[in-house]
Amino acid sequence: LPIKLFEVSDVILAGDHPESNLVAVEGEKLGKYHPTGVHNRRHMCALHCCTESSGLELVHGVVEMALSRLGVAKISQTTSTAEAILAEVGTSAGGDSGALTMAYKLVEGADGAFFPGRAMNVVLVTLSEDQKSIGSERVIGHFGVIHPNTLKAFELTQPCSYCEIDIEPFI
Repeated sequence: LPIKLFEVSDVILAGDHPESNLVAVEGEKLGKYHPTGVHNRRHMCALHCCTESSGLELVHGVVEMALSRLGVAKISQTTSTAEAILAEVGTSAGGDSGALTMAYKLVEGADGAFFPGRAMNVVLVTLSEDQKSIGSERVIGHFGVIHPNTLKAFELTQPCSYCEIDIEPFI
């Protein structure tokens, strides 16, 4: 039987971050807080395992559908200017380039947990307020076929595909 898992949940990430969780300082007045060194982020993940196929196309479909439902436009991997992004989204079916603040693109990933050449990074591209330049680009997730060594390490016997995306920017 195939194994199909999907979850949206908070994850706790370690490290100093501007959005780190805060705790009240003991013995201090209310309002005094110290960073805990961790912060919460909302992530979405999906896994598909089956003896017949890794199901990469299914996991890819989950990524595309989720981002579409969150209202994030997809752009091509080579799109690199705000003007090109607005033109590409404006010409796609139902695109509303006037309200566009962010889009995503898929670029080849190099995470060792995935099979080489069968992994993608999901890159969030944010436009500046005036929509005349790209404000930032950052990897918010990845998906791909899990490498056989990774499967073995987790005692999985079937080929699997997996995705994980930070959906915090959209909620």
